Amino acid sequence: MKILSALTDLVAAPLFRTDTQGRRVFLPSAMSAKRYVVPNSAAEQLLRERMARMVAISIAVSLMLILGTMAMFGSPREWTGPVWLCITAAFVLHFVINLKLGGTLTRGLSEGTPELPPGFLGAMQDQAVAWPRWMNWLQAVVGPMVLWGGILGYDTAATRYDLILSLLAVPLGCLMIAFGLAGLLTRR
Repeated sequence: MKILSALTDLVAAPLFRTDTQGRRVFLPSAMSAKRYVVPNSAAEQLLRERMARMVAISIAVSLMLILGTMAMFGSPREWTGPVWLCITAAFVLHFVINLKLGGTLTRGLSEGTPELPPGFLGAMQDQAVAWPRWMNWLQAVVGPMVLWGGILGYDTAATRYDLILSLLAVPLGCLMIAFGLAGLLTRR
């Protein structure tokens, strides 16, 4: 249970802030610059508890999807194109459901004004700055390793599975580097 609590705190920490006007605000998504004013600490605690349940359910569903697919079709190296298509569609559906459920968290909260320019990049920078400093350092250090591993993996890929993993590692490594550096360089 402590692991789930720590994971929830890691997910929730960047989503709660104090804005320039001294109000406590909640950012329901890293993909949006929308902020909602949290009226009191009881409302914040309720939001955190709901997020903990959402994180627990999301982890359970993800594990069931992966383990169920592995039980039926073997290891990911043995999966065929239709299996990959089905698992991808299941995770996309899971993501959409999480977004819809996340939208229900803000019911009854008034919308605040964004401090950063709206849009994806502003929201991503805001998220990176809000993470704990150790997370920024971890991303800045591990990101180049993931990027380099993806580049080397592309060159030495023996199977389609290896090729797909290396192609996914390159943008993931770049994203990790960007998040880490954005958080470290724009630290308040």
